[in-house]
Amino acid sequence: MSSETGESLKGRQDYPAGPLGGALDCAVLTGPTESRTICIWADGTTVGGVIDGKGDSRPEDLAQRTLEIRAAVEIEVQG
Repeated sequence: MSSETGESLKGRQDYPAGPLGGALDCAVLTGPTESRTICIWADGTTVGGVIDGKGDSRPEDLAQRTLEIRAAVEIEVQG
C-alpha cells in the first residue's frame, strides 16, 4: 500500500489480540527518509494504536508491547 506522500506499508501481519479479543495488526510504515513500526488494535468498542517513531522495534516486539499498553488502558465492561 502506498500513499501520496511516498510512504508504504510493509509486512502487515495479524497478531494475537490478547484476553480482551478483537484484532491486532502490525506493520512497518516506510517513507522516503524514515520508517516507523506501528500496531493497531480494535474490538467492538475500542480502537487504539502504538507507534515506534524511531522504527527500532520489530513488529512482533511492538505487538507484545502494544498488548501491555492495551491491558493498562482498557478494561472490560462488566455486566
